[in-house]
Amino acid sequence: MKKISLIILSALILLLSTFCFAQEGEWEYGEGDESEVIGQSYIVAELKDKLFYITRAYDTDMESYLYSMNIDGTKKTMVGKPLSIETMVASESHIYFYSPVGTTISRFDEKGNIDAKSFKLSDKSNYISWMDISGEWIYFAIHSATGTGITQIYKVDHNFNSKTLVTKGEIIYNSPQINGDKIFFSEYDGNILSVYSIKVNGTQKTRLTQKGVDSDLNFITDDYLFFTSDYRNETCVFSKRLADGKTVIFEDMFSWADIKFVDKDWIYYTEFEAVYVPIYRMRHDGSDRSILVVNNAFDCTVLNNKIYFTGEDENLWRMDLDGSNKKQL
Repeated sequence: MKKISLIILSALILLLSTFCFAQEGEWEYGEGDESEVIGQSYIVAELKDKLFYITRAYDTDMESYLYSMNIDGTKKTMVGKPLSIETMVASESHIYFYSPVGTTISRFDEKGNIDAKSFKLSDKSNYISWMDISGEWIYFAIHSATGTGITQIYKVDHNFNSKTLVTKGEIIYNSPQINGDKIFFSEYDGNILSVYSIKVNGTQKTRLTQKGVDSDLNFITDDYLFFTSDYRNETCVFSKRLADGKTVIFEDMFSWADIKFVDKDWIYYTEFEAVYVPIYRMRHDGSDRSILVVNNAFDCTVLNNKIYFTGEDENLWRMDLDGSNKKQL
């Protein structure tokens, strides 16, 4: 099975770790700065009618800075520097984050003020490789940097208390996803990769793809599981309706396609094509495929029915779901 997406993701993580790394906790906050650092903007999260994003500067130090702005793109303000962020996830009151190959989950409020509370791994040979929020819990994966590399999923409450182990020995590949009361993930059975679900309390582990056939999780919704698997000597994207198991194979949508958002009519995804990363949308049966962004669209995120992406010019852009009203932010 092709693992191009993993290779590219690993390269991006290494790049961020090399050029953006700052010691966790060494943040400097001021009252805000309307001037903007020139650099690449990426990673978007929304909190209380504000957008937060990172800009990595084009200077010799390649430091990264946290910015906020209004939803309409006005009042752009620098609120944190220097920092290194791999993932930002918003709750109702805070944005939680961790750094590339980081050992701490921290949070800041709508003004960008970092909280004194945080969650730290006791074993510094491990690192946090994934995080999401569902209800009253923060779910995160701990990956061993040495030895077996087994990834375990834990949860803590929003104040970083009550750490609880969710999975028990699964060898998880790539990033899990949460939908409803279940966590979905890919796991190796020997040399074969399969997609599973498990209740958020760690019970009722269920295989969702065919045993003995390599399959890797791509995206999950209430109604559909999207995964990659081998088909006619290629690794293609499959759509499986959870209610009845009906499966659609997208023969020209390969393993490096990354689904970003699904609604009742459309599937939105990016796909690595040589040096370009266009944004596509298509119907659930694969028809009416169109390109919303032709050139590079890195770090694509969908928030409140708006698509945010880092454009080929490395600035932050926003557009409607049909590709209209493109605007540089």
